[in-house]
Order: sequence, then structure tokens, then C-alpha cells
Amino acid sequence: MSELEPNIEVIADIASWEVEGKLALVLMYRYHDSDGSYSEWLGGAMASLAEVGGKVVWAATGGWPVVGSTERRWDVISIVEYPSREAFLGQIQSGAFAALEQFRMTAMVSNEIYACFPVVDALDHD
Repeated sequence: MSELEPNIEVIADIASWEVEGKLALVLMYRYHDSDGSYSEWLGGAMASLAEVGGKVVWAATGGWPVVGSTERRWDVISIVEYPSREAFLGQIQSGAFAALEQFRMTAMVSNEIYACFPVVDALDHD
């Protein structure tokens, strides 16, 4: 499995969790966009996110490591919130989202995505 491919075992674990409530993803991307693939992926991913009731709650550019290896730098770091883990799973299992995968794989140099359940909802803005 390449560093860019989804971890099927972790996704299966998320599907089996019995935790209720919001799910957050912390996304860290480093990309090259010489052919527009990142823009194509981002536009489709944002539309897909909205369809399942998700939203970007925070995003920033330029992730420079204050602690850790200076070899790992990110172009974009963001936090995406889903109303539930079922909404997240519904998004990634949809045909429309799967069709975007080719753009993500072409655009990304590296990425890390972490699924998290909020314990403090300091970003709650509803």
C-alpha cells in the first residue's frame, strides 16, 4: 500500500466503532498541481462533503514543523467535521467521491489524514 492510499483496515475499524456524535478529520496535504488535479479534487471533495452534512471548520496553508522533522512540511492543514461517522463513511463509499480518487492520487506528493472524535468541542459554532 502506498502512502497515498486509504488504509482499508482503519476504515473498517471506524465502521465498527460504537461511538456516537461528530467525527473530525485532521488532514495534512503536500501536493503538486502542475496539471490542475488538486483543484479538481478539492472542488469535488467540497461538494461531496456538503452533501453528507460535513464542513471545513479550520484550514491553513504552510505547515512548518516547530517540533519534528523539517523534512515533513505540509501545504494545507485542515480540520473537517462530519455530523457522524456514518456521514463520513457514506461520503467515502459514494461513487462520486470514488471518481475523485484519480485526481487526489495525481495531485498529492504526500498526505496524512487522522479520524478523531472530539472530546472538547471548542470549535462548535452552531
